[in-house]
Amino acid sequence: MRTSPSTRGMLLVLAATAGFASLGTLAGLAYETGMSSPVFVMLRAILGATLIGALLAVRPALRTPLGGIPSHERGMLLLAIVLNGAFNLALFGAFALATVPIALALYFTYPALVAVSSVALGRERFTRARVLGLVVAMVGVTLLLAERLAGAGGAVPLGILLACGAAALQAAYIVVARAGFPSVNAELAIMLVLVGGAVMAAGLAAATDGLAAFDGWSTRPGPWLAVLAAALFGTAAAKVWVLKGLRLIGGTRTAVIMLGEPFGGIVLAAVVLDQPLTPIEAAGGLLIVVAALLVQRAAPGRSGE
Repeated sequence: MRTSPSTRGMLLVLAATAGFASLGTLAGLAYETGMSSPVFVMLRAILGATLIGALLAVRPALRTPLGGIPSHERGMLLLAIVLNGAFNLALFGAFALATVPIALALYFTYPALVAVSSVALGRERFTRARVLGLVVAMVGVTLLLAERLAGAGGAVPLGILLACGAAALQAAYIVVARAGFPSVNAELAIMLVLVGGAVMAAGLAAATDGLAAFDGWSTRPGPWLAVLAAALFGTAAAKVWVLKGLRLIGGTRTAVIMLGEPFGGIVLAAVVLDQPLTPIEAAGGLLIVVAALLVQRAAPGRSGE
């Protein structure tokens, strides 16, 4: 049976969310060996871009001639590259200066920013179901992170600012990527996004650690396997899937489904890192599922939104 574009988009974003959810655990495994966060971001971007480049090499039909991209789309693609790179640096900077629960609590406000921006641009409209879904999603994220926030302690003001900046940058990336460069194949667009992110992360890694960033861990297979898995499942595949899904179902619906990421990350950490899932966290995850179902109801008169 043939699935509708809306259903395909939802399934693509769900698959992407599962991939993104693996990043926290994989990063944790890499960090335990002494790898720094800028190096992890850089390597997963480099490997992710390489994997997509290999796919494009064997499947010419997926390529988009760069010379044939309209000038305004090239500008929007460049903006998406900068937004994605800055988002990664801001979020991982927030993790370094604020506790992870505080950084995540601020960062996961971005679906509300996506919704407001999409309405302001005339792409979507607020409906009762959509507003209720956003509220339920925010409550679910709060429950997911509540117990971790209770023991989080303080945060450096710059860390709070970076976490808020990461939310704004992620929201802007989603809004731009939604319809900014429709003639560019998703695989090629994401490869370019990852190359740009790798360059920005490499600059930060060089400025903070230099060659010392590779001391200790680089001769061990474990961290490389963690980075490779992150590059394949949590970067290359996930970013391509989310862009394809985003183009099919719109920004708000995509962003709310992606709120399942912290729940998936907590479940994976419970299995791999022996960090048990609490009843409150399970309740938060259930609310996010309910929210995702609510926002899938398209606004009257809007196809795919």
